[in-house]
Formats: sequence, structure tokens, C-alpha cells
Amino acid sequence: MTNNMVLTIGSYDGVHKGHLQIISELKKISYSLNLKSALVYFPIPPKFVIANKIENSLITTSLERKEIIKETGIDEVYELNFTRDIYLMSASDFFNNFIINKYKAKALVVGRDFAVGYNRAGDTKFLKKMCDKNGILFKVIDYFKVNGHKVSSSLIRNMLSTGNVSDASDLLSRYYFVNGIVVKGAGMGRKLGYPTANLDVDKYKILPRGVYTSRVFIDGIYYNAVSFIGHRYTLGTLGLKLIMETHILDFDMDIYGKNLKVFFISKIRDEIKFKNQLELVEKIRDDILKAKFFLETI
Repeated sequence: MTNNMVLTIGSYDGVHKGHLQIISELKKISYSLNLKSALVYFPIPPKFVIANKIENSLITTSLERKEIIKETGIDEVYELNFTRDIYLMSASDFFNNFIINKYKAKALVVGRDFAVGYNRAGDTKFLKKMCDKNGILFKVIDYFKVNGHKVSSSLIRNMLSTGNVSDASDLLSRYYFVNGIVVKGAGMGRKLGYPTANLDVDKYKILPRGVYTSRVFIDGIYYNAVSFIGHRYTLGTLGLKLIMETHILDFDMDIYGKNLKVFFISKIRDEIKFKNQLELVEKIRDDILKAKFFLETI
């Protein structure tokens, strides 16, 4: 591990516009001090670990987050698992154990609402005092706001939970995406004339319910698609469990076992229980027409 770093710590779930503002300042300071920049992130945000509620909660998986952070040009990226020991650790012990001893920070850059230690006792006032005492440059970055609202991971999670992928993508500075391996489904899509790729997705990832205009990345190529997340209430297959499936437009290749990266462009509609398969097929046809029209305009 590199000594003498310009450091930031946090969950960084989503790596949204607010996070990018902190990262930008971190890089500026590291450049001015001629030191390496480093970001330490909690793969599972502490509040989810404490509440023991992790499924369907993450904007970005740990691997996705690390890749996005590295793309910003940060020199060093480290995972720090939020354990019970860290949960119970005092703010002073966290500061000494991690910021000074483990990561050897010469500068610390954090967001306005960042805090460390049991019950978040070590707020920015505490951190300023500790940094001053130890000769560490300390910088607090104010909230990034859009239309008067603080941009936060919680806000984006709420948007995704209601299917508002467009606004969520604006705050992320990129389309919201889901990675998944193509697995065998019930085969009903092909029987109905619209074959779909059924995806096995990380259980921690947020899956916004509904039907969406999307783009799919496979083997280095982007394809237009319509994606569905929900329960097959009309067909009654796969035990009515929550599924994600994607119909790739004008596409007919065997992609079982491949990893698909699905980007959510816009929401077409909520999931619906139809009276019969004929109604379902007619709606799928309408969804595809809407998706093609929308994708031709962007």
C-alpha cells in the first residue's frame, strides 16, 4: 500500500454526481501535493449491514463500483468491509486505526454528511480537530444539488424503486445498468414470438420493476432492446419469482452463459397482469414499437 496518500472514505454506492464532485477535489489536492489519490469504499453501505437488509438495495455492486471509480482516474481504490468490530469502534479508534495507521493519509477529503465511529460520533467537526492535531489537510465538500435537492444514493435508490430510471441516470451521469449471466428460462418468450434472455442478477442489485427501453452490451457490441423486470403473472411460469428478461431487437444468436450489461434508457410502463396470452402478445408488440421509436430519437 502506498504511503502518504490523499484519502477519501465512504460507501460511494452509485458513484453519482455528488461523489464525482468529491473525487474531483480529491484529485486536485493530490496533484497539488504531488501525492497519490486513494478512495476507500464500503462494498455494503453500513446502514444496510446494521439493518441486515441488503437484497435489492445496491445501485452498484462492489465490482461495478470499483470499475467506475477506477475510470475516474483515482490512483488507488480499496475495499473496506464494514464489520461488527468497525461498527463498535469509537471515532478516535477508527481515525487512528485506518486514516493514520492503515492508509497513512496526508490529506482527507469527505462529504458534508460523512461521519465515523459508533453511532456516527465522529462528524466533520471531530475529523477537522483530529486532522489538525495530526498535521493532515482536511477538506469538506458541500452537497451537490440538482433543482434544490441534495444528490444522494438514497434519493437515487428511491427513484429506481419506482422505476424512474431517467432521473436516476441523470444523477448518476450515466445510464443505470444491470449485469447478469444469461440462463435458461421457461422458453415462453420464444413460443410467443418474442424470445428473451433471462438474466441471473446479483441479489443485492436494485431491480426496478416494469418494462423499459434499453440497450444491451454483449461481446463489445451494443444492441437495442426491451427489458422486463417483474413477475410472470399472466403466464404463471418460473414460480412467479421476480425475474429480469430482455428481448434484444432484431437479434437471433445463442447467448446462453454470456454476461449481458443492460442499460435502462426509459420506462415504457408498469408490469401488468393480462387476461390472457393474446393480450400479453399485443402489449409486447406495442412495447417494442414504442422502444424502437424512442431509440431512434436519442
